[in-house]
Amino acid sequence: MQTQLWSALRCAVWAVCRSRSIPVEVVDVPVLKKFGANHGGATKEMMAAWLVKKHPDLYCKTARKTKTCFCETIDGRRMGDDEVDALHMINYVDSLYGKK
Repeated sequence: MQTQLWSALRCAVWAVCRSRSIPVEVVDVPVLKKFGANHGGATKEMMAAWLVKKHPDLYCKTARKTKTCFCETIDGRRMGDDEVDALHMINYVDSLYGKK
């Protein structure tokens, strides 16, 4: 059932974007993992660790001095996997079209 919902959402997004001439990028999971953690089979923990490594001032607030710093929000809450993935997607799109 969840697969059908995601397929329907993807179709709706594509339809709206196409009707407004907005480009749509499709990124396979291994491609994002390779970009984000330099390993196509990276685990969720590896993806979070690389995000902290790339941007420690943004994503490591409370545990900066320790060896185990997880991705953190502004208020110090540990980020979920979806948040980490979304930030890697933003960085990926920026690398293609935006900030260098």
